[in-house]
Amino acid sequence: MRKIKTKKTMAEKSEAKPVKVSKKQKTEKKSVEKTTAAEDFINIDFPTNNEEIPIGTGYTIRISASLCETVQISVNDGEWMECRNASGYWWFDWDEVEPGKYKIYARMKKADGTEAVSKRRLCKIA
Repeated sequence: MRKIKTKKTMAEKSEAKPVKVSKKQKTEKKSVEKTTAAEDFINIDFPTNNEEIPIGTGYTIRISASLCETVQISVNDGEWMECRNASGYWWFDWDEVEPGKYKIYARMKKADGTEAVSKRRLCKIA
């Protein structure tokens, strides 16, 4: 009696051979797993760095942040003040500001207790 050869399907072929993963693919996979937390961000959008704001106009600071519970700002290393969330951004109404140079930081707090602080933003009221 003669044996009849049958063709293997693609699924059967892939089960038969182990898939080889290159060193580059292994490295890429590890780096993706490590950077998951790096997706968090906080950035002061306005004022722009070294922006000069006219005196007596009042100003609203706009902050972009990844998903978080709260955002606060600190002006010239002062106390942290709460911002409000609206239209996909965080806002702080900055009124009655004296002329001078200012340094602003923003801080976000996530539900799991982690925090992130923005880069310093410099501006001038003149």
